[in-house]
Amino acid sequence: MIKEIVKDQEFLAQVSEPATIEDAQVATDLVDTMNHLSESCACLAANQIGYNKAIIAFADDNNKVHVMYNPKLIQFMGPFEATEGCLSLDEESTSTRYQLIRVAYQEEQNGKMLSRVKKYSGFTAQAIQHAIDHTKGMLVSVSPRGAVTRDFRRKLSTTCELSEVMKYRDAIRTKLCHYNPRVVGVAE
Repeated sequence: MIKEIVKDQEFLAQVSEPATIEDAQVATDLVDTMNHLSESCACLAANQIGYNKAIIAFADDNNKVHVMYNPKLIQFMGPFEATEGCLSLDEESTSTRYQLIRVAYQEEQNGKMLSRVKKYSGFTAQAIQHAIDHTKGMLVSVSPRGAVTRDFRRKLSTTCELSEVMKYRDAIRTKLCHYNPRVVGVAE
């Protein structure tokens, strides 16, 4: 079912609840809404259509829509500053995105949830990062001086513990440095 886009920032600032197989209708609504919006929509998170569930949908380079349940950005490299529009916000915002990411997520297949890990790059990676931010209740907004707002910093600091990031950083760097010594980092 096609849903209206939520613009209530208080609702959007909530961290999404984990999704289960019982949330398959939410995924269907995401895909229906994305297809309806077609040209103006690269990604959507469930909270943008009124569901507080950790589900995102995004269009790949071939414009095929994919759904991820409980997505987590687990590795990233190649930072760049991106100016992005958002269907839930009236103005564009600037944020740091990464050219190459690895995402752990679940997908529904034949009534079961299957765990997956996949690499993405370019604009598809950027769209996925934007949607994952929505599941964390993070609305990126930039002050006129270009500094990230205090509310965003608060959200970021509660998203993951630094010790958790550090724990994975060394393990990932060890595995990746043999082919790319400029590894930027990992999250969650």
